[in-house]
Amino acid sequence: MEWSSPLFGTTIIKFLLRVNQTEVNMKKTLILLVSTLVFAQTNKSGIVSSNETWSLQGSPYTLTGTVQVAYGSTLTIDPGVEIIGNNEKLQIFGNLSAIGREDAMIKFKNTSISPGGSPNTENHSINIDFAKISGGKLYPATGNAVYGNLTLKNSLIKNLKGYLYLWYPTSECVIEKNVFYNSGGIETMTRNANIRIDNNFFRNDVSESSSVKGYAVQNAATYESSSTILRKNTFFNTDKVAINLRVGYTSAKIDAKENFWNTTTESVINSMIH
Repeated sequence: MEWSSPLFGTTIIKFLLRVNQTEVNMKKTLILLVSTLVFAQTNKSGIVSSNETWSLQGSPYTLTGTVQVAYGSTLTIDPGVEIIGNNEKLQIFGNLSAIGREDAMIKFKNTSISPGGSPNTENHSINIDFAKISGGKLYPATGNAVYGNLTLKNSLIKNLKGYLYLWYPTSECVIEKNVFYNSGGIETMTRNANIRIDNNFFRNDVSESSSVKGYAVQNAATYESSSTILRKNTFFNTDKVAINLRVGYTSAKIDAKENFWNTTTESVINSMIH
């Protein structure tokens, strides 16, 4: 199509029409790309037998069955990725590296992030940073011996079913700068490595009759030179147990200093320590 104008010559009109059509094509392409990003989904189950990365392009990743990361293999989850667990297991025999960013946190929804049963010669490692973990489980008791460690930092842990069970880690565990909300507490047992629990916020507004345990941190056994060390944590609920030594375990102990109890009343603080 072309025509003449007192202000625009025929050549200029044809150029403007071509530019307009190019803009339309670009908009169509952009809409297609956005649709692809919004509706992308990757189903996952089975064994990760070599190093694998779950990238943002494949997100969300939906677990349709148990995913096992094999000995010697590393599953890397990129910043911003979402995992829809459907209460299935992400079971780590090897290594999990889920390192998000403050502006691109990794999301775990109803996922059971669990250590795999392993011999003491094959240690697992679970490293989570800048994540939002809602529902599901995190490092639960498995009923079997597990050898490895957990690092959990800068994350929001909400509505977990049950508690974290740190059973004689083989290297130092660090739980730092997290918010635990309406979730089970942390139970520790140590022999050769320390567990550091620093600068976390614990708030539990659910009934103790639920699946959530009635404490924030509990130790059942401490041997040799190891220790469970608590520093600069905030225990919001003054009507619940913050720190507990498990009854019947004579070697239980916790090194707790410089924590915030949400009260200055000594009798209330004492009631939060069992």
